[in-house]
Amino acid sequence: MNAVDRAKKALGVTTDLAMAQALGVHATVIGGYKKRESVPLEQCIKIADKTGVDLNWLILGKGIAPDGTSTFTSSDFIKIPVYDIQASAGNGYHNEFEVIIDELWLSPEWVHQQGLYVKDLFCVEVLGDSMAHPPSLIMPKDKVLINRAVIDDDGVFLVRVGAALRLKRLQWLYDGRVTLISDNPIYQPETIDPENMGEAFQVLGHAHSKFGNLL
Repeated sequence: MNAVDRAKKALGVTTDLAMAQALGVHATVIGGYKKRESVPLEQCIKIADKTGVDLNWLILGKGIAPDGTSTFTSSDFIKIPVYDIQASAGNGYHNEFEVIIDELWLSPEWVHQQGLYVKDLFCVEVLGDSMAHPPSLIMPKDKVLINRAVIDDDGVFLVRVGAALRLKRLQWLYDGRVTLISDNPIYQPETIDPENMGEAFQVLGHAHSKFGNLL
């Protein structure tokens, strides 16, 4: 289906004349669209505003069609590996993780809108319930997207403490120490001195997003 046919389908018309009337242009203009096999962006936006159709589908033929079917294929997504956080706990750095248990598929548009870069992203599956409480509500088996470009701020981070990988809320103190906080109140906060721990403590990246079942 070419761009003109997609525009007609979105508008619910079948003829060039009916499309021209819907867009407020002369019928010869539609002939020009058909010759170029494209519809100008401003007209596509007008159609999308008028009909609610997916603009990506209207312009590119990829996305959600008016009948609700999806035309996305696997090649349209960015695939982020999901690592087994338990199997990876004894390794040195996240790029040494070896056990991939799943893939997280993200749209390039979403990654761009979030200001993220694919080279900085990896994903882990959560163990335990230490963060299974507001505000994070990160539940066991949730998949958490880690952004390794952010490692020196307050928030929820994936950290290595000794041989263990943990998702914790970090609060940096004025003297350089850091408090590891579990959102679940049954777990007590732990304050450590990264300088004294050396390579035994490492911030691997910021927990940007979680993906899991609704409660």
